[in-house]
Amino acid sequence: MAQVEEKAYAKVNLALDVVHLREDGYHEMKMVNHCIDLADILYIQEVRTKGRLITTGNPLPRHNTILQALSLMRKTFHIERPVDIYIKKRIPERAGLGGGSSDAAAVLRGLNRLWGLGLSDEDLRALGVQIGADVPYCVCNATALVQGIGEELTILPNFPHCSVLVVKPDIDIETQWAFRQWDLMQVEHHPSIDNLVQCLRQEHSFRKMSQYVGNSFETIVFSHYPEIETIKNRMMDNGAAMATMSGSGPTMVGYFTDRRAALKTAELFSSKDSFVFVTQTLVEK
Repeated sequence: MAQVEEKAYAKVNLALDVVHLREDGYHEMKMVNHCIDLADILYIQEVRTKGRLITTGNPLPRHNTILQALSLMRKTFHIERPVDIYIKKRIPERAGLGGGSSDAAAVLRGLNRLWGLGLSDEDLRALGVQIGADVPYCVCNATALVQGIGEELTILPNFPHCSVLVVKPDIDIETQWAFRQWDLMQVEHHPSIDNLVQCLRQEHSFRKMSQYVGNSFETIVFSHYPEIETIKNRMMDNGAAMATMSGSGPTMVGYFTDRRAALKTAELFSSKDSFVFVTQTLVEK
């Protein structure tokens, strides 16, 4: 039976700004995203019997984006052929790393190939926004400027290759909670995303880019969870060129030009109480 394989890479917000609350209730966003070499792996296979979703690794929520993406593709293209979807789950849930969105994007890409639909990335992004705001970005896996509610993408030069330390403490932060707090607070921290975009286009150094990296949610999250700010400070004190929180947290991501420093810093964090992972930036497109 026909089978396809797709990798669903973790998404990191190099910079994230909440611009304003829109009249339709959504928040206008401005972000620079890129991917790191941490991925769920999905295998999608046509079968003769009733299709199944099989998971190993980190558990999936019952109402997950994989099944949403499958349902959307069936409904849109009137295809009822059963498929098995087998996923090796490595990206932690509720981490601000876009695991669910990336899984959905992988299903869209995979079914497009498996069923020979011939859809472009633009077509897949238009479908993806019906599932979630991060799904359109996760279709492409490139470094990109993302605006609107996630549907406006401008592809940028690849973020420079370096080692990346990912630390997710044993804390879960709901995105809806973070947005509610943003609505209540007068958040003054707004990273200069336009300057960061120029740095990427002009291939400036990490030192130059570090001035413009940031996340509007950090002010909110650090006030409630000071241990997350401690993780950031520890990374910076031990050789990170820059460090920033991804999404609405709680995951902190540190960028190291020296892999040995990244590995040594990782040892400072207990894997018993945190998800601790050393990887690298993804430069594929």
